Amino acid sequence: MNLLADKKPIYKDTFSTYNEASNVFDKNDLCSEYTNWFNSQNFSDNTKKPPECDSEDWDAPGEKIEKITDFLNSHAGEKWVLSCCWNSENLTSNMQLGLCTKTDFNHDGKFIPSTTCDAYMTEYCSNTRNNIQQSICGCFRTDISNNKFDEALFRELQKTNPELQPKCVMNRCYNPSAYRTRDMQEADCPNVCSAISSDPNSQTYVAVNCSTNDIIVNKIPDIIRNTNDSSLAYQSYGDEKPYYKTTTFYVLLAAIIILLILLVGKMWKRKRV
Repeated sequence: MNLLADKKPIYKDTFSTYNEASNVFDKNDLCSEYTNWFNSQNFSDNTKKPPECDSEDWDAPGEKIEKITDFLNSHAGEKWVLSCCWNSENLTSNMQLGLCTKTDFNHDGKFIPSTTCDAYMTEYCSNTRNNIQQSICGCFRTDISNNKFDEALFRELQKTNPELQPKCVMNRCYNPSAYRTRDMQEADCPNVCSAISSDPNSQTYVAVNCSTNDIIVNKIPDIIRNTNDSSLAYQSYGDEKPYYKTTTFYVLLAAIIILLILLVGKMWKRKRV
């Protein structure tokens, strides 16, 4: 059960060169960056030099370009690796086919990444503090620096279920822009279990049997507060409290009691007269 609605990925915080008009990377960007990288290497004179940037070879680089795998493995090719492993929709179909599938940096049609991509992204997202803050590394973050609700919940649930994956709970991991390794994608999430009354005004409870590994929605507030007094019936009709538990109820009750006392007192005075 997905707790969040899917939405189109946004990668602007992940990549520095981005053509917003066409929503794809420009092949001239790749040509320029690859050429600069190539010229900085000490390749032998007989190594085939990069073609001109207006050449059709750059529409689908792949095997037509020498040392393209070395380029992707270098720091200069970092953003292109990120695109190949996850953000392929920001590459033209020819560039995706030529640049990515001819190397180890690729994924299948169902976005199951290669083991090379998994290893690269794991290293990338644990390498520097700047990287881990990017949305593409969302599934690698489990910190609770701001005591965010989903992060705190994930920490507490993981104490009883060490195999729990961030994608099951944490918003930043469910974001489509967050890279998910093969293991992350194939891992099963626990069921979400909740007791809900069919009629909030009836003040009746619905009995539900949950397993020990289920995420029990009614207990979440108590899990976050780290208390032990929660019960499945707690908040069984959402955040709205039964009327008899509200402040208004107690104010009206107090007013009625005061009126009764005044009325009894008045009647008692009349009897004395």
